[in-house]
Amino acid sequence: MGLRKLRYAFKRRQTSNIALCFLWCFLLITGPLNTALATQQKLELVVMGYLHFPPHSYSVNGRATGSQLDLAHQIFARMGQNYKMVELPAARLYRALASGFIHVWMGANGVPELAEKTLASKLVTGHIRMRLYSMRKEDPVNFDQLKGQKLITISGFTYNDKIKRIQSAEMNLTLLETTAHRTAFLMLDAGRADYLLNYELPSKIAIAKMGIRGLSSELIEEVLLYHIVSKKAPQPEALLSLMVEGSKLVLAEK
Repeated sequence: MGLRKLRYAFKRRQTSNIALCFLWCFLLITGPLNTALATQQKLELVVMGYLHFPPHSYSVNGRATGSQLDLAHQIFARMGQNYKMVELPAARLYRALASGFIHVWMGANGVPELAEKTLASKLVTGHIRMRLYSMRKEDPVNFDQLKGQKLITISGFTYNDKIKRIQSAEMNLTLLETTAHRTAFLMLDAGRADYLLNYELPSKIAIAKMGIRGLSSELIEEVLLYHIVSKKAPQPEALLSLMVEGSKLVLAEK
């Protein structure tokens, strides 16, 4: 009887050890995500900022929409997170991210003011194209042609950090700023400047509505978009994890 009991106890211990091993492996795999999500659930509200940047982000009848914001709506719904969206001009959005008033933004990771004050995902959420526009006949146009010319830019845009070169003494540019895409093309069409630096899709919308003809343009850069989280947001690492994991789940369902 003593030998039987010993064998039985040994088998029970083996079974128990195997079960513990499986449990440990499961926790290793799911632990980080579950921890992030459990922590994130403690946030009462996530505040997302966005620019008026159709078709990626804009408002219709008071509702935030566009390709990037529609993805964000789905992420928050999928993860069960309360949130609100706030539209701001570019300069104010960057300041709000730096201060933590805005918790997250889906945008470019090339804004100098945000370099040390935000976390960025490795996951790409979209892309936008930057183009240089001109009413001149010659084609293509490029940055080398800009020196000493008049250039229209959109106020607050850093153009993925190209604003430094644009403002440099070497370029010797006369800069004209405006806050609206439509106004920028009106200025270009009226001959107030030689070139306009702007993003492709908002430009297409403005050009189509205005019926401008004779434009030439050159692709300058394709800018990738990411989840950008303020370091002063509540639990920024957990929030970034939520946005990334939520994106993966939403995109996997499409």
